[in-house]
Amino acid sequence: MKVLRGDLDNTTGNVLVYSEFENLDDKQIMTISYYATTNQKLFTSKFPCLGEKTATMVKQKDSINGALKLYNPNQDIERVLIFSTGIINPDLETILDSNDDLICGGGRYLDISNADIESKLLLQYYFNRHFGRLERHKFLVENKSAPDEPTKTYKDFLGVNIQDHILNRYVDPLLRAKHKKDVLEITSVKQDLVRFGENSIFSRYIEELAEVILASGLLQRDLIREYIKLISSLHLEKYEESEIHLAKINELKM
Repeated sequence: MKVLRGDLDNTTGNVLVYSEFENLDDKQIMTISYYATTNQKLFTSKFPCLGEKTATMVKQKDSINGALKLYNPNQDIERVLIFSTGIINPDLETILDSNDDLICGGGRYLDISNADIESKLLLQYYFNRHFGRLERHKFLVENKSAPDEPTKTYKDFLGVNIQDHILNRYVDPLLRAKHKKDVLEITSVKQDLVRFGENSIFSRYIEELAEVILASGLLQRDLIREYIKLISSLHLEKYEESEIHLAKINELKM
């Protein structure tokens, strides 16, 4: 098995798997593939890419084709997999987008039936990893021990500079999660950040800070620093300083 795109430790839940086989008539090397996702709207949107003959939605909750079992079902996590019928020689550039993983089998078979079996086994392996990761994350969230520093809000820092707390507790972890493309961790840290400033005078700027951190393209470090300074100055009721930082933010955005 070769992972040509994506990371099995950080699966997206959208994947195209394929295996190679040799056409006995002309000895041509061909592939059979399956596109699968947990997102029905995404799958439907790909019908034109998958081709008219393969625009068939097959929806199974606990198994693939009634035979290949997915990760042990849990009532709290819905395991619905939607996948196409077999696609011969798929146009990968047309089907795949940036949020799709791509996996190919390790062998080349003399007939399509064995290649087809391998492709379905690849689907089984991929989604066992995917649902298993979701399950582990859910378990850790529900059973994590109390951290050294409990989750706080701005009210716990009255009269105290909060720049270091915002940087160490939210900004740095959010940047690391973004670098790893860990969607679950990004969501968790962002929620904590928003909760920290909830109902504060600077709640709007907390949300803008998160947007700047998670924006695509080059990381705007100067803009992030100014947002942290702005939030801290508003927290300390240093409104003249706040105006200076807000002006710098608007200048950097131009």
